[in-house]
Amino acid sequence: MASIPLPAGNFFVEASLDFGNFAAQAAGIRCQIESSTSVYQTDAADQTPGHITALPVQAAATLSSPDTISLVCHSTEPANTFALAWTLDAIKVGAIH
Repeated sequence: MASIPLPAGNFFVEASLDFGNFAAQAAGIRCQIESSTSVYQTDAADQTPGHITALPVQAAATLSSPDTISLVCHSTEPANTFALAWTLDAIKVGAIH
């Protein structure tokens, strides 16, 4: 969905998206912040038909070498759901406690 190449270091990563459902039944979405070697955070939401829900995902990530951080999402009804207005940001920080 979205990716950011980052140098080695500690980062606060935040993502958000709006998840809509046009299915005849409830649908779910699961989104995670991941690198090529780790999953840092997973969040999920369920949505009733005809509605849009905001889904924020946040994580602290430590990269020992340059890598790409990505926001990856999967829906239980992929033919009838959509994501829009997604963002993915990373802020380099000092130590992570």
